[in-house]
Amino acid sequence: MDSSRRAVIIAALLKYHHPLYVERVHNPAPRSSNLRLPIDEDGLLETMRAGKAYLDALRELPDEELVALGHRLERQRLAAKERAHWSNQPPALATDEIFDHWSKAAFWRFEEAAALLLARNPAFFSHKVARNDTARPQTLLSYLELHDLIVRANTAKQIDFNYGPGGYIAWAKRNRIAVPEGLESAVHNHGHQIDDWKGVADRRGAEIAELQAKLASVEGDGPKDRPGRPTDVIGARERESLLKLVIGMAIKGYAYKPTAGRNVAVSEIAGDLRTIGIPLDEDTVRKYLNEAKDLLPPETEDGR
Repeated sequence: MDSSRRAVIIAALLKYHHPLYVERVHNPAPRSSNLRLPIDEDGLLETMRAGKAYLDALRELPDEELVALGHRLERQRLAAKERAHWSNQPPALATDEIFDHWSKAAFWRFEEAAALLLARNPAFFSHKVARNDTARPQTLLSYLELHDLIVRANTAKQIDFNYGPGGYIAWAKRNRIAVPEGLESAVHNHGHQIDDWKGVADRRGAEIAELQAKLASVEGDGPKDRPGRPTDVIGARERESLLKLVIGMAIKGYAYKPTAGRNVAVSEIAGDLRTIGIPLDEDTVRKYLNEAKDLLPPETEDGR
């Protein structure tokens, strides 16, 4: 390594660890200040000795060790700059009170979700602010990256907004994105469901498969031990129980509204059945739901 580069590294290290030594070497101070206050000669002498000893030690270091010290100093400076940036200082930092406030919201915008997942106060963060900040600390870079992932996940329909804030939490955990403990607790405490859409789909698939098997048995399409006769003949009480099971799952799992003239839930149920390979046409689904809703108690309105 050439001498000029060694000199630059040594100067940077000396100024960082012994700034008063560097100042006095380049700008010798008078024996008293402008206010004619006495100078601590002993303390100053000790400071100069320590600075000179550090300088001599740096000059004796091999190139490899000196460069390593220079790199460590640069990391320390960057870390200090990062800590001092507004995005890492109150009031931009999220607190338990902020988590509690935002967990009460029915939904989060993308910018708000990105800030909260980074344990930051959404009131101070936006895509425009982060993009235009010339300092570009790592916190803002992480915010922009997370915001981009959320936008893409929404486009790909990987985030189920029907679950409100809980949908973001589930998406982040599925993708191994750290979720602040205080945020998850607050969202859960305020009644938001934190569930992975794939897990929900798998459970719905199992429920639909069970219903399909029972419906096939009701229609006489179940397994037969001899031609023309089902193995199990369903009784009136069992049929009624089955229909109650059907209407209950439809209301709670698909937001089916018994009093509505048209129900999107019918097509959703038929669609989910198709996706798992056990198709059932919408008319058949509607038929059993209409029959089952007669079993609901009189006080049940709109599936509540």
